[in-house]
Amino acid sequence: MIPATISTDTSKIQMSLSLEIAESLKAYSEKHGITVEEAVNCIVQNFLAEDGSVNVEPGRLAILDDEVYDYLESEFKAGLDSVKSESDWISEEEMGEFINSLKSS
Repeated sequence: MIPATISTDTSKIQMSLSLEIAESLKAYSEKHGITVEEAVNCIVQNFLAEDGSVNVEPGRLAILDDEVYDYLESEFKAGLDSVKSESDWISEEEMGEFINSLKSS
C-alpha cells in the first residue's frame, strides 16, 4: 500500500478527466487499496514536492525540461560517436550486468 496523507483541512475541487485516465486511476487505486481521492492527493503532493512540470501536449506521457533533454541528447550522440568498429558495441546482457554492478556498489 502506498502512503497517503489525509488532512482534516480539505478543499473540494471538481475536475474532468479523460475516460482512459479515470479508468487507469481507478484501477491504480484498487490495486493499492486506496480511494481515488487518496490517490489524487498523493499524486498532487508528489508533483508539488518535486516541483514537477506540466504536460500540455496531448498524447505525450512525459516532457523533459530542455536542460535534461539537451544533456541526454549530447550523451547519446557522444556514445554513438565513440563507436569506431563493431567490436566497440556490447550486448544487452553485458550492459545489464554492468548496470547491476553499479547498483550493487
